[in-house]
Amino acid sequence: MTGKIIIFQGCDVIREPNWLAAFLKASASPRVDVIVGNTFADCNGPSPYAKSMALTWMFPPSVSSNGTTLSSCFYANNVQFRREDFVSWQFPDVPGLIYAPAGLPVERLVRGGVPLWHAGSGRASHPPPNGPMHFMKRAIAGGRVRAFSRQSGNITALVRWIGADLCTIIGSCKKIAFDNSRDGLRWWQIPSAMLYPIIYYARFHFGPLLSIVFQGLMRDRFQL
Repeated sequence: MTGKIIIFQGCDVIREPNWLAAFLKASASPRVDVIVGNTFADCNGPSPYAKSMALTWMFPPSVSSNGTTLSSCFYANNVQFRREDFVSWQFPDVPGLIYAPAGLPVERLVRGGVPLWHAGSGRASHPPPNGPMHFMKRAIAGGRVRAFSRQSGNITALVRWIGADLCTIIGSCKKIAFDNSRDGLRWWQIPSAMLYPIIYYARFHFGPLLSIVFQGLMRDRFQL
């Protein structure tokens, strides 16, 4: 690792043509050390599945944005570091995970006084999970990461997570019911579109549950 700039870019995101130019332009300023790309959910296609996931999944819907603004988070599949910053604040080694969630290095960067800058033109789309099996595995893996990335894997934390997932399901259904025009959902697609976040986040809490009950086994499972 000898270069001055390090870019993390997931194999499952699709970069737009001016993606690299946006990062290079933002990094020209000496005060910009960490650049967050504009990752958004791909809602293309006539079915309600992609549109539902774009409204309710971890990646936000597409929003046109230019310039560079301060950010409070990043996705590890679309972010740039100056090498010295990454060496000082790199992703922690979490046993049982092939990668740590981006929230952990964000906390380290914030404590170290390193701001995150969002490059709106650094656009890259992320497709929804491909097929039922990937959909289920992705949900369980998300909950699994939540259990192993914190030192709070106990029944009390599990109850709190289940409550949070129920709130997420309710919020997702509200988004589909009231914000659906943003992704082109038709009124007759709304009921089926609501099923996807309900199933996804209902499965989500199986990740931490299994990780608490069968911790050793789950350290080798669902490593997406």
